[in-house]
Amino acid sequence: MRLTALAAEHRDPLTRLWLLRALHTTTEVILDGSAVLAAEAASGTGLRLDFLAGRRLPAPPAPAPFAGSAMDASRREDAMGLLTTVFDQADDHLDLTLDVALSNEFRIP
Repeated sequence: MRLTALAAEHRDPLTRLWLLRALHTTTEVILDGSAVLAAEAASGTGLRLDFLAGRRLPAPPAPAPFAGSAMDASRREDAMGLLTTVFDQADDHLDLTLDVALSNEFRIP
């Protein structure tokens, strides 16, 4: 919800592109780390965990204006705030995931 609110608060397209880029990057890091585990779970259960195992479409290339657009101080500050929030959210999610895994609430042998 917080990330959706951030996107709604920032109407500037370049700032929103930075938000999308940060979301994509954090998702890739998390999913790349889960690929080995997902493949092992899939082989043990017969389930296909395509997304978690890394079988997903590659991200489209960044639009040309994104790569070379200059940002004024205000845009830069907004983008840095968005990036910080996205990475903090990912960090919180990883902490929660680790807590759940260590507690073994799901009784996984």
